[in-house]
Formats: sequence, C-alpha cells, structure tokens
Amino acid sequence: MKMVRFSSCHSPSSTQMVARKQLRKHIRRIREREYSKLRALVPAVATKKKVTKVQVIEEAVRYIEELHTALVERFRQKHGCGAESMAQETVRSFVTQMMPPLRPNPQQSRPHPHPHPHPHQPHPYPSMTNIPFPHPAVQPQPPCPVPAFLSACSFEKQRKRASFLLKKRRKDC
Repeated sequence: MKMVRFSSCHSPSSTQMVARKQLRKHIRRIREREYSKLRALVPAVATKKKVTKVQVIEEAVRYIEELHTALVERFRQKHGCGAESMAQETVRSFVTQMMPPLRPNPQQSRPHPHPHPHPHQPHPYPSMTNIPFPHPAVQPQPPCPVPAFLSACSFEKQRKRASFLLKKRRKDC
C-alpha cells in the first residue's frame, strides 16, 4: 500500500505521522492475523509453537500439493476414462465448493476444517482417499491418463513461476 506524499518542502504534521503509524500498525495486525489463519489450516505447522512465516508458506504449498495429488487420484478412482469430458467442470465445482469466500464477514468465524495430526503419524497430511466425492452418480471405470489441466507436468510449470520460487526445506521438529 502506497502512502500519499506531498512535496518534500513540507514536512508531515504530527497528525499525519500518527495516522501513518496507526495505518502501519493496522496493516501489520491484519497480516499477522492472516498468517495465523493460514497456519491453523495447515496440519504440519498448526500445533508447532515457533514457526516462521516462510515455514508457514512452504508447508501450505506442500499441503496444497498433497491435496491436489489426492484429488487427482480420487478423480481417477471414481470417474475413470468415461468422464473425461466433464473432468474440468467437476474438479472446478469440487474446488469451488471447498473454498471459503474471499472476504468472509468479520463477525463470522469458520470452524477449523482439518483435525490436528496424530503425533504418531509418519506424514503430516492424512490420507484423502476416504473423502466422499461430490458426484456419486458417475460409475467408476478403469483408470486412465490424468486430464492435462491436472497433470503433474502442468502443475510443475506453475510451481516454477516466481510466486512459487521458495526454497523448500522440511524440518521434522
């Protein structure tokens, strides 16, 4: 967010300086609150006491990748090759149903959607194979190649963009 600056010959008034300080503080609180929400949604970091913002983002990316893989596998198991024509719309609909609105009402709180991982689980993300798929009317058919928009190759291309260039390191502590 850019602050309005007036000509350099006029120094900001004390009121302006206080207002800017309050605005920076407000923005910092919003940022911290949003990181806290993200952290609560990612099982690998939800229960850890000390986690950096970078670790939260890295684990969120890993968790999204895990969910993507599970969704592709679930789609293969339930729909097979015969449902290729409706694949894109089905997955888009499923993801849309699972996503919260971008700007929820501030007074409205969402329940935590993911249980905390069991301490003896080897992997931080539980298996997604027991999640019911929203379209049970389609009969399963033999497995087939993944639709292009869900392929690991296309996902890898997206990951290599600047927004995903985080150095990934996993800490088991």
